Amino acid sequence: RVIELHKKLLEENPSMTKAEALQKALDTVKREAEAKTKKLGTENGSKDKKLEDPLEQFKAMDSFLLVAKVWPGSPAERSGLRLEDTVVKFGSVNKANQNSDSLKQIVMHSEDKPIEVVIRRKGELVRLVLTPRKWSGQGLLGCYLKPIH
Repeated sequence: RVIELHKKLLEENPSMTKAEALQKALDTVKREAEAKTKKLGTENGSKDKKLEDPLEQFKAMDSFLLVAKVWPGSPAERSGLRLEDTVVKFGSVNKANQNSDSLKQIVMHSEDKPIEVVIRRKGELVRLVLTPRKWSGQGLLGCYLKPIH
């Protein structure tokens, strides 16, 4: 279902990036699954419990990086990363466990492998998938991430 929606979104919205289309498709399928689960629970006589937001666990976490630059055509741009986003989680790294080499190590060991990135954009949490890879510019990401102190 996700692949089907992803293709449809890309066909209907040529300006949408593949990452944005994938995120939208995933969100749609998730909402559909939640609606079915909620309906089944109600039909089975269980109490109508609010389904937990998958990003809830990150709401209390502080951002530790600021996206200060995103180069056009880069893996960062294709993932949906935007200028002024702040990074809450980059793979397994967050503000509590980060050090000067942690991001570099993750990126170097994840070339062509997707990394889950949770960002804060205008106060809202957003989950992205960033795949470090060689591209026409420097580095594997194509963005400048500035530490937040």
